[in-house]
Amino acid sequence: MTNSSNSKSLINEITENQMDIPDAVKQAQQQGYPLKVDTNELPPSVKLFFSFDIVNSTVYKTNTAEWPVIIKGFLSYIRRCVQRENDLEGSFLWRVIGDEMVFVYPISSKDELYLAVDAIFRITQRVSLSIHTGKFFETLEEQSLERREIAVLKNQDVLSVKAAAWIAAITQKISTPYDTIQIEYPADASNMPIIEYLGRDMDIGFRLKAYTQRRRLVVSFELAYLLNDFLKDSTLSNCLNIIGYEKLKGVWNDSLYPIIWYYDDNTVSEVWKSLGLSGVAPKFKDSFYYDEMVGNELVQHFLARTRFPSDNKDLIEPAMYKIDNACSKICNDKNLHEKLKYLKETMESGPRVTDRKDYAFPLQLHCAVVCCDTQRKAILIARRGSNHLYDCEKWDFGCAKADGNHNLVERIKEAYRNFFGVDIDLVMDTGRKDSQPIPLAVYEIPAQNDHATKKGIIFVAKVKNPSIITKYRENPGHSSVKWLTEDRVATIKANEAITDFHNTVNKVFSKWVDFFGGEAKHDK
Repeated sequence: MTNSSNSKSLINEITENQMDIPDAVKQAQQQGYPLKVDTNELPPSVKLFFSFDIVNSTVYKTNTAEWPVIIKGFLSYIRRCVQRENDLEGSFLWRVIGDEMVFVYPISSKDELYLAVDAIFRITQRVSLSIHTGKFFETLEEQSLERREIAVLKNQDVLSVKAAAWIAAITQKISTPYDTIQIEYPADASNMPIIEYLGRDMDIGFRLKAYTQRRRLVVSFELAYLLNDFLKDSTLSNCLNIIGYEKLKGVWNDSLYPIIWYYDDNTVSEVWKSLGLSGVAPKFKDSFYYDEMVGNELVQHFLARTRFPSDNKDLIEPAMYKIDNACSKICNDKNLHEKLKYLKETMESGPRVTDRKDYAFPLQLHCAVVCCDTQRKAILIARRGSNHLYDCEKWDFGCAKADGNHNLVERIKEAYRNFFGVDIDLVMDTGRKDSQPIPLAVYEIPAQNDHATKKGIIFVAKVKNPSIITKYRENPGHSSVKWLTEDRVATIKANEAITDFHNTVNKVFSKWVDFFGGEAKHDK
């Protein structure tokens, strides 16, 4: 059989069951291998794909009417955890599918690969333990949940998170049998293209996700092989545990595929300490729940094999549960040497350049509002939490994020109602037919880990229910709120507040009558 016919057969497998084949794939099918990468195209690169999936979300939705707030908060919490990991800086959210989030991270070395996978595992443990201990519910910012409801939710140990990670060599034109092609579909006026990745490794990754479970991270064979390569050359302990072998539909011609869970004892201990948990963090062999074997054949076989080896009836040789032996044997039997060599060479071909061509930089419009109690002539200020992305524990005015899908005024009102419980009326420009809020000032926020451009506008508003802040429930977004009167402005030191805080406050007080007329009534 010729190379061309082999190539066509391979791509047909990749695109099997797809109703609409992209033009780039059709072109590749017609040309066959080997293809030369266009000099104008980006060179091949290795990308790490990792997903977090909420466990038991369907059951949870029947337990509480507040599930939309919880699920939304859970997904936001996961994303914040990813953004705060230095070893995942440069990763981006690729897609959200229901209760699952998938991220992509470019890789340029084996040590970078190890650090990234360990960071994914750390997030998995942190999120799982935060739910298990109830600490997660303290991170929810929306004030629709009162303290008593939070207390009830903490006692429900239903939700958790599971994770999967795999790697792929990404190209824009297929040049080897090991490539995954990147397709860009034109989007709308937001200039955000829709990215798709097509290839065998993507199929494996999505199949593999079914073989993880709460607080676990499953990794693909190729990823485990490269990690094991790195771990053997380092002083780090082995973190790769072969749980069993399963047939994955359409993968390796239905040969058994190793189910490998990543677990680092030291990382688990680190997470326990950071969450203030007492006791000793469990090692992998002790990390199973007492009833985890019930209804879970994969765990049943693993625990039966490890706890009762004399009764083991497994047809797989015991040596194949040792990661070194398994990597070597599977690589030989499945003829994966060339693929792994290609992944290594592509990964280490040069320094990683985060050019962000996967997604255009989005323009984020932040809308800060100086909320005013017109009866007391006071301004609502809020202290940022200790886990805020920047300017932690400093006083600010809160912030709403505008987007192209919602009315600006309604979006701002909704955000301040959610975050502080206040109902506000923005000071509007009533002299225009298209009446919009009057800007007080414009500001800019330096780019953070998400590399997005952040521009901000400050508005002014009247609070219709100022007494509501007595019921404010503290959270990591803002630990406390209070009313600030003009005679108390000097009590807030410059280093305790965001940039131009005093400038903004003084400007609002000086223009108070312009904004609210004679409505202000000073307390005696």
